[in-house]
Amino acid sequence: IAGSSVRMEVWQKSPSAYVFLLLLLIVVSNRVDCFVTGPISFPAHSKASSATARSRSISPSHSNEAPSSWSFLILRSSSSSESVSVVSSSSTSSKSTPWRVEPHYDIEYLEQHAPDEFVNSIVDQATSFQTAKKDILRQYKPQRFWLWKQWSGTILQHGSKKALVYMTISAIISLVLKRVAGGSWVIPGAIDNTSVLAVRMNVFNKVWHYSMTLTTFLLTFFVSQAYTFWRAMYSTGRKVQGRLNDFGMLLATHTKRISTANDAGKYTKEGAEFLGEVSSFVRLFSPFLWAANSRKFRVLLTDRGMQRMVDKEFLSSHQMTILQSLDVPRKQYSSVCLEWIIARTIKAEAEGVLVENTESMMHTFLHEACQLRAAANGIPDDLDGRMPLVYAHFVQILVDWLVLGAPLALFAELGSMSILCVGILTLFYEGMLDLAKVFLDPLENEDYCDGGIEMDLGVLMRESNMGSIRWKNGAAELPF
Repeated sequence: IAGSSVRMEVWQKSPSAYVFLLLLLIVVSNRVDCFVTGPISFPAHSKASSATARSRSISPSHSNEAPSSWSFLILRSSSSSESVSVVSSSSTSSKSTPWRVEPHYDIEYLEQHAPDEFVNSIVDQATSFQTAKKDILRQYKPQRFWLWKQWSGTILQHGSKKALVYMTISAIISLVLKRVAGGSWVIPGAIDNTSVLAVRMNVFNKVWHYSMTLTTFLLTFFVSQAYTFWRAMYSTGRKVQGRLNDFGMLLATHTKRISTANDAGKYTKEGAEFLGEVSSFVRLFSPFLWAANSRKFRVLLTDRGMQRMVDKEFLSSHQMTILQSLDVPRKQYSSVCLEWIIARTIKAEAEGVLVENTESMMHTFLHEACQLRAAANGIPDDLDGRMPLVYAHFVQILVDWLVLGAPLALFAELGSMSILCVGILTLFYEGMLDLAKVFLDPLENEDYCDGGIEMDLGVLMRESNMGSIRWKNGAAELPF
């Protein structure tokens, strides 16, 4: 634009030029993150506001000796303290490509190629009992000024890039139309209404306004349905966590206790062992479930991931051997853990570890187990049927048509101000469409608008870990 024949005086008279340049500066300034180099460290948890990056030389084959041509950086988004990306760079290349779990990476690929630091970090997130980050979702404050200050992880951050592109396209189209049709550049009524071009553009303007009404209605409905899907997935995750807590409460309150005077109210030796075993099975259920459905935690299903859990005493060697020997898909390990919970409880009832007359409790327990199975197995089913392709395809076409047609439809009426209007329309309509797409990816399996709406599964796992021992410890001794 600066190299065209349009005089700078014209741009000085156009307020859209200043808005265009301001938006450009905002986008450029917010695309640059601060990187800190030093010895690599993978803290299990950190505050959401921290953005750290550390480097260490390691080889792609995970050997202890690292060639100097490779290094790995750990990046943390300011909106997601749990997300970890490993960036590999070569000394012979000026570009670095982030290492992340791509959709086509299966368990066998992760077994061979996932960096050790990445595996250790994911395992630490899933097995810790400390919830340094207590919020599963990024929280907000209701104050208007606080909300306006937010940038990272918002639709404004992602939509401003598209708005900048479409404003550039609009500026080019406006320059072409100005040269072809003449007329005023700044004031409304930008071209001569008596020209053939003006008549045709008026017709196009009417069609565009009709399509704008249709697009607004369908896009609003599309966002509403996408949010309903996201909310249902969040509720399912909490239901799974709730059923696991039900197991702990029911079994802790129905385990036999010592009746002697000194230890009255405490668990029997057999009862304490039973609750400890069930607690370990409960802890394993959540990581295996989300590893089967979330690409980020898929590495937990690899032999290296399970061995790391054994090293942290989260999984026993005997349990790992049994899991590896079973003729079941690795994504069904959570179902195996559920069967262990049920079978161990039935054995405890037969051995007299539970109190007498537990028929009603066992009925409730088995009902909760079936509810847990239904909720857990419904997660992949919901993800597979989140939205029909034809619906998303049609909405995408409508939005693209509306935004791409805006420069032609608005220039005849608004002149150079159409550049600003195109940016606003792009920000709102493309932003709403991006928002819907983010809602339709609640487990962040597609890396679309990273950090926009993160359901931190690591928080769910750590809360389940705490819940597995909370009920047992809470009823370890009774005051009566």
